[in-house]
Amino acid sequence: DGEADMKHTVLSSEDFLDQRVNVLRRNTALKGQVGLLVGLRLPNAKAERHKDIILDLVPTPETDGTDFETAWAVEHGEQVDASLAGGIEVIGFYLYCPDDQFKKLQTKVATVLKRLNTALKPSAPPVALHLDARAKKTCKSMDMKTIELKSTKVQNNLVRVQSVYSLSAFPHVSSGGQSTLMKELGKWRERESARLKGMAIKVGSTFVDATSSEPVIDLGVKGGQLAGDVAIFTPFAKAAGNSRSAAEASSVHGRVVCSSGSVACVGYVHAREPVSTVLEALRMDLKRSVKARLDQYVDEAMEFADEHPLMLAQKDGADGLETPIAIYLPSRRIFVKEAGEASDFGLCYTHYMPSSVEGGEEEAIEEGKAHLEELLSAKGLVPFSAGAQERENEEEEEECFWSPLER
Repeated sequence: DGEADMKHTVLSSEDFLDQRVNVLRRNTALKGQVGLLVGLRLPNAKAERHKDIILDLVPTPETDGTDFETAWAVEHGEQVDASLAGGIEVIGFYLYCPDDQFKKLQTKVATVLKRLNTALKPSAPPVALHLDARAKKTCKSMDMKTIELKSTKVQNNLVRVQSVYSLSAFPHVSSGGQSTLMKELGKWRERESARLKGMAIKVGSTFVDATSSEPVIDLGVKGGQLAGDVAIFTPFAKAAGNSRSAAEASSVHGRVVCSSGSVACVGYVHAREPVSTVLEALRMDLKRSVKARLDQYVDEAMEFADEHPLMLAQKDGADGLETPIAIYLPSRRIFVKEAGEASDFGLCYTHYMPSSVEGGEEEAIEEGKAHLEELLSAKGLVPFSAGAQERENEEEEEECFWSPLER
């Protein structure tokens, strides 16, 4: 098996992997399968050893057995990673095939891992998992060194955490120079990410920051979730939902764009890890969510350039950028994979609704469900409520024409 990598350990529920292999083995027409490893990375303050927990296997669509395109495998990894809850990441790539076939594919697999590492910039290098019909399981690093694969108890240690975050930043669009609204959206995202660096939370009556070390389970866990409500605190430039006065706005060259409203966030942590991981999971979810919404909004603007207000304003130059533009970023729909087997973990996955989707809530749910079932090659996804609903700013003020959420 070659040299071993002693700095990385992969953990998994033995029942989970055995159940997945049994399903694949019963499909006698299946030539093989490749896909993504989705899991939880345990914190490692000393950076001496990485530990990952496998929580899901996501088949790569449009592949014939183990015949896959490297570029498509990586693109699929990016799409799935963007749909994950905080704390959960694409941690690698798996193959279900005979041992001799896996050996022939090792160079190609190593390329996928290296490209996933570049694209996703994970906290630890991605790994490869080989499964075969004889229930043999082997883990490999990016350089194809053997990684220790250990069995662990996952079911009662996986804790889902939820909260709501109030946006409070004020992007400024200058009408002079080369500044454009497109660039300011990116700057706003960077400023919002900077605010999250100072983030803290309160779980019930317990205040938590990055230095908190007591285990998550000490906060109280009930039904796989924290027993207490989770409130998020961040440094505010201004109170959430407020807009600058007309006097303040007139003193600035160009238009002032106000963000307002709240967004739902959800993440996963290990019950035995420090409570600071709750903070990190929610922070990861918020950064990922804001990025995904902005990327989708800009992509939509480019696709419908002839009619999208963002692109029309840019075509009009400085005069166009002085015109108020109603911006509604995609809203979030969260779905959960039902635990069809006792060994499944019921993870949450996200779909962001583009403004081009018409119809009510029922149509939005069906569109999101269909998209995720195709992305995850899975059936049985159901809507999941992350507690309080995302909302727009309820105060209609003339100077505040930015809204973070699509109506």
